[in-house]
Amino acid sequence: GTITRGQFAAFMRKFESPSLRRRRLSEERGNRLAERIDNIVLRDNEHLEYTGRSLRDRTAKQFEALEAETTRLQQETAALQRRRGDQSRNNTEPIPLALSSAAQLAQSSSKATLLASDAAIGRA
Repeated sequence: GTITRGQFAAFMRKFESPSLRRRRLSEERGNRLAERIDNIVLRDNEHLEYTGRSLRDRTAKQFEALEAETTRLQQETAALQRRRGDQSRNNTEPIPLALSSAAQLAQSSSKATLLASDAAIGRA
């Protein structure tokens, strides 16, 4: 009759020389180690992607909150100026500039955070 591939491999292993046996066992160990390393790298990459995504989401929410606060403060400032009856552009310039610079600062820090998280993901 015929034998299966597994039976043939077992037969060959039984009669292999010690040097061939050492080489085969070494290759099997190397393959198992490579597989474990691949699994660790895959798990780390998934963790980095998740962390980067959550960091981007959190930063976007914080930026939206800052934009909403900026808008609210601008509206409040405009309402106060209307109540005062002050229509002069010279008195209104510093506040919106300060608010817009705060928004720009928040946006630049948000972009820096996104770039850092993207770099961390790309490094893996």
